[in-house]
Amino acid sequence: ELTYEGEGIEIGFNAAYLLEVLKYMSTDEVRVTMKAPERATTIEPVSPEGEEVEDYLCLVMPLRLLD
Repeated sequence: ELTYEGEGIEIGFNAAYLLEVLKYMSTDEVRVTMKAPERATTIEPVSPEGEEVEDYLCLVMPLRLLD
């Protein structure tokens, strides 16, 4: 399931890097924050209501997409 806010952007990532990051998340839900296609994206765990979650923040650099 995906919840999206803001304007659309076209951005690419190395799937192996994303899977590696998700493997170490302590929760089933994550927040992915993207500001622009050429800037780093952050990925962090989101806690279910009332539960504590460890502080963990990952930075993933996007790939340059060719037209």
